[in-house]
Amino acid sequence: MPSTLELHDASDLWEVMSIMAPTETPRMLPWAIENIVTDLGKPYDHELFPHIGAPGGPMDAFDDYLVREIYLQWASRLGKTFFGQIGTIYNGVLLRLPQIVGSTIEQLALDVVKRTYAMLRQVPELNQALVRPERLQSQHLIEFRGCQVYVGWSRSAATFADKDCFRGHKNELDDWTHLKTSKDGTPSKQFDERFKNHRGERKIIAESIPKIKGRSHIENGRLRGWNCEYYVPCQACKKYQQ
Repeated sequence: MPSTLELHDASDLWEVMSIMAPTETPRMLPWAIENIVTDLGKPYDHELFPHIGAPGGPMDAFDDYLVREIYLQWASRLGKTFFGQIGTIYNGVLLRLPQIVGSTIEQLALDVVKRTYAMLRQVPELNQALVRPERLQSQHLIEFRGCQVYVGWSRSAATFADKDCFRGHKNELDDWTHLKTSKDGTPSKQFDERFKNHRGERKIIAESIPKIKGRSHIENGRLRGWNCEYYVPCQACKKYQQ
């Protein structure tokens, strides 16, 4: 017998509507604690990086839709690049937004990409967000399902050209150098041009150890922003230090 159509059954309609429903994105800190593993296989430990998840710090800035640029002026080995990598993974897996990652030279840029791939492979749910299997993955382009992450470096103007992006990561910004033979603007300005179509939606993470006081790009960026400082207790003097 032919099946009869139930006119009062709206289950099919709601199934279709659910596809168009807006997605809810979690805050960065709890998501990182639950999902992020370092490239060395260690789960994200908030106690090792309290300055990243501190109230009013980088992760809160990342969650704030009004914040467009985040400048991290930290010493070495404190998780500057690690935070940028978390942002790249979050943007690619959850938001599916086109991105660009830039560093000083090709070798350093590809090293950031290599370690980002390693972080993704540690977690099956994150690894599944990549389009290609490991043997076919490009070191010059990370391909997520729904977006791509372009890779460039400061001494190659071509790697920053003709990209349309929403999110970005400037690695070791104060070491970016400009070829004297180049007729283009500074590498940082070229990088920023990638977001000209999305000024109100962009979010750029810039991080570096400061070099020359008064001429430091990372220092200038920090001073233009909230200029947050994180203090830790010193075991020697028993006082808090920046």
